[in-house]
Amino acid sequence: MANEWVKVELYGQNNDGDQRSYTCGANDVIPKGTLLSLFAGRIASTALVGATAYAGVAAMDKEADGSTRITAWTNGIFLATSSGAINVGVAIVGAEANKIASGSIVVTNPTLIGAGTLGYVLDTFANGETKNIRLLL
Repeated sequence: MANEWVKVELYGQNNDGDQRSYTCGANDVIPKGTLLSLFAGRIASTALVGATAYAGVAAMDKEADGSTRITAWTNGIFLATSSGAINVGVAIVGAEANKIASGSIVVTNPTLIGAGTLGYVLDTFANGETKNIRLLL
């Protein structure tokens, strides 16, 4: 998979990235490091451009093997690739091909981020650059 997210540091009570379990389709194929959209019924699937909520980043490979559960990281620092330029401190959302894009706001209180925003960038990104982001769902 191209543009997979790579964990750098995991946070949370057990330093496990505050992993959460979600339902997914039995025939879904989701590589580790894939950004996941969140749907009603606590269902996660490969992120869609323009998603309104995110479940996190796949912490495991999910094969089309009949299983219907996937675990996602929701808290940590990751390497992610940008779609467009993003200034340091700006909130981010998902973009095409497992990338991130500017959410057009500067984060002043990171504890108030919701599932509609992934977190924020820790550096200034040029289009297509891969750098550190703070995932905070």
